[in-house]
Amino acid sequence: MIVPLLLFAWPVVADDCWICDDVVELNATYAECYTSNFQVLMDAFDAEDLERQQVNFAGCSEGDESVGTRGGLLKMGALPEASATTKSVYTLSRESAVCLKELIDAYEGTLDPSVVFRLGEQCLNE
Repeated sequence: MIVPLLLFAWPVVADDCWICDDVVELNATYAECYTSNFQVLMDAFDAEDLERQQVNFAGCSEGDESVGTRGGLLKMGALPEASATTKSVYTLSRESAVCLKELIDAYEGTLDPSVVFRLGEQCLNE
C-alpha cells in the first residue's frame, strides 16, 4: 500500500528496515502533504501492523480520488512542481517516518526548491 504523503539506512533506522530509504528530498509541497497526512500514515502502520510503508509525497491534490479506504493513498496524485530529480515515493519505517516529521517540523529554512533529509544521520540522535 502506498500512503500519502533512502538506499540502506544505518543504526537506528536500519535495525527495523533494511530496504527503507535513508535519504528523502522534499520541497514545500511534498512536506505539506506529508505533515497534513501524517496521522493517516500512522493509522496505516497501526492498522496493517507493518514494519514499513511506501509513502507518496505527491499524493495530495484537491478532490484526489486516489485516497483509499484502507487509510492511505493508493496511487500517485498529480505531481506538484519540483526539481526533475525529486522522487515522490519513498519506503519508510515507522521510526524513520516519525523522525522525518520531527525534522520537517524543526526545519527553519525554505524548502523550495527542495531540501535533503538524511535520515540515517539525522535520526541517530533522536
